[in-house]
Amino acid sequence: MAFSDNVWWTRKARIQLEKRLLSYFFHSQLLLFWYSLVGVVASIYYVKFQPNSEVAGISWIIYSVMLLCVSIFIGSFSFKSRADKVKECYEALNTLIHKQANTDDEKNQITQDYELILNSCENHKFVDHALAMIETYLTTTDKTKVNPHPTKFHWYVFFKAKLSRFLVVSCLYIAPIALFVALEKLA
Repeated sequence: MAFSDNVWWTRKARIQLEKRLLSYFFHSQLLLFWYSLVGVVASIYYVKFQPNSEVAGISWIIYSVMLLCVSIFIGSFSFKSRADKVKECYEALNTLIHKQANTDDEKNQITQDYELILNSCENHKFVDHALAMIETYLTTTDKTKVNPHPTKFHWYVFFKAKLSRFLVVSCLYIAPIALFVALEKLA
């Protein structure tokens, strides 16, 4: 694979990394809001309809403390600022793609610039590379121009990532309601 192809695929994988980080940021903020809302609604429910419930006391206090801890923990991941650094990285890679090297010194300088750009932010995961390959393949009219072609393993990683993401996100959104229903059944 040519150096320019390597830079191009790295850029595409970093774009997928940025998308993933921004998605984590969005869902983490929405989930914190959702869990807080469920906690408030559950508190109002128990005060209004079951003021003497044993479940209302300790269970929802534990829930509130856990929500506080989770919100601090999620904040420590800095998804938004990490995504901003990744965006700067792939924009710099885009600039690097268009540089022409005629001499060995110029080629060496571009290689050094490439390494500096790569070290400016976190590395992408293989799943980001697989998603970039599949997305490029699916959005390109002439499939013969996509080089290299996605392998069966790339397709496996793609579908596994999409399915596991759907399942995890669904479970996270359903969890507080499931907890409320479970506690009601126990009471």
